[in-house]
Amino acid sequence: MPPGRAGQAGRAPPIVGLRREREVLAVALAAGRHVVIEGPPGTGKSTLLRDIARQAGQAVVFAEGNAELTPARLIGQYDPAQVLNEGYVPASFTDGPLLRAMRSGALLYLEGRKSPSGEERRYPWGNDVTQPVPGNFDFGRWDPVGIGAHVEGASAFGVHDLVGNGWEWTTTTFGPFEGFSPLPSYPEYSAEFFDEEHFVMKGASPVTATALTRRGFRNWFRPRYPYVYATFRLAKDLR
Repeated sequence: MPPGRAGQAGRAPPIVGLRREREVLAVALAAGRHVVIEGPPGTGKSTLLRDIARQAGQAVVFAEGNAELTPARLIGQYDPAQVLNEGYVPASFTDGPLLRAMRSGALLYLEGRKSPSGEERRYPWGNDVTQPVPGNFDFGRWDPVGIGAHVEGASAFGVHDLVGNGWEWTTTTFGPFEGFSPLPSYPEYSAEFFDEEHFVMKGASPVTATALTRRGFRNWFRPRYPYVYATFRLAKDLR
């Protein structure tokens, strides 16, 4: 090791191009300030925060700050099955991301996702499910329909069938989010499938109930399993 570099052993390499941002963020967090980091996806926001947390010896608790993140989900809630068996005792309470961060001294990272207008949406088309439903889901029929059959269900970006018409395969292996802990009343769901053999599917199929079309819901299957309402999306660059 070159002279004068011994103290840098084990340190993570610097984040290229974000030196100024890192300095400002580190000072703000050291002062106990809440910080808003703005930028499009893939610009290093979470990487920057994790780097600062690592240097400070802290963990990061991640939560998607969308319309589903109610105060109860942010703080935590009682497990109904546990309450029936044991009553309202601490063991029946499941901490939300805010309490997990506070108890462990970690940084809480709430990531918001918005439409082009800056509006936060519960669904691709808006915040409510109208009747008839704006897509091919909720048992209206059993087979797929053509693209454009439900223009009212298009997203703010003009993308069709993000919900309904078939679960969409992704290349993401099914695994736990940061801070995951299984429900005491049902520990095998869904931890038993964190085996690197199941892949995440998003959206919904014609026979998916409306209650399961929320953005945070993930379906999962093995790629060779044949009996599933699954699709994949073809896309091309129009530029």
